[in-house]
Amino acid sequence: MAHLERIDRESTVIPDSFEMIGKADSVGLHHVQRLGPFDVINLDLCDSLAPLRQNVERPSYHEALVELLNFQIRERANPWILFVSTRADPSTVSEAIWQYYLPQLADNLRSSGALADQLEQNVGVDGVNALKDLKLPTDIAQQEFARLFGLGFSKWLLSVMWAPSPNWHLELLPSCWYRVSAEQPDMLSLCFRFKQITEARIDPSGLVAAPPASPQISERDLAVQICGEMSRVRDLDALLRDDPEELETMIRKGAGLLKHARYDEGAYDEWARISGPAQ
Repeated sequence: MAHLERIDRESTVIPDSFEMIGKADSVGLHHVQRLGPFDVINLDLCDSLAPLRQNVERPSYHEALVELLNFQIRERANPWILFVSTRADPSTVSEAIWQYYLPQLADNLRSSGALADQLEQNVGVDGVNALKDLKLPTDIAQQEFARLFGLGFSKWLLSVMWAPSPNWHLELLPSCWYRVSAEQPDMLSLCFRFKQITEARIDPSGLVAAPPASPQISERDLAVQICGEMSRVRDLDALLRDDPEELETMIRKGAGLLKHARYDEGAYDEWARISGPAQ
């Protein structure tokens, strides 16, 4: 592969879109298979995972992600991390794709009192009612919509990883949101940890004593954990706005990182101070 001027020589730049990983003979999938499996995967999307307009000539984000998950499952037994950044406001989300997220959450809502309580705290009564009606809510507060979208995607991801055997433990790690073009957070940055659920071998003859039974975890338990973590999502704009020292640290580290890529450190510093965190 050719090396670009501002790209580290240890990096590999693939002339293909992420979505093309979902196509069997694509350049992107070829390099995934050659370079993987991966400890960390970062999907930094400029639009939504559920975009309003889908290019029918290429696979969707979800098709590419499932292909990537299948590859990781086949090739990796150790835990790994997935970062996903996605727009999460009604103006960027396709209702057609949203309909695939809602049933997963609605099933848990009907079967788990603990999850129902957490959902109402996360997305409000209107958000819960939208779930029950299997509709895309467009008249709830933006923060509640962003949480509901994050929960819908997370629950869809959990359903993909949970079956068939072997199941994988999916945990939502501390995540955050920030503003792109709205007064309220409209960009989600989610972090997931994947860990294979293994079971000890048992000697059916009884020659070797059976090991102590491991605590059983259900798909519903994992959904409750995800919902609880989503209620604690951090507002990056507010964090930096309220902590000038942390803001200064982030500007300095960001400028230093760009300097290594041979960008103008001073220009970034000036831009970051003028722009500042969103109000």
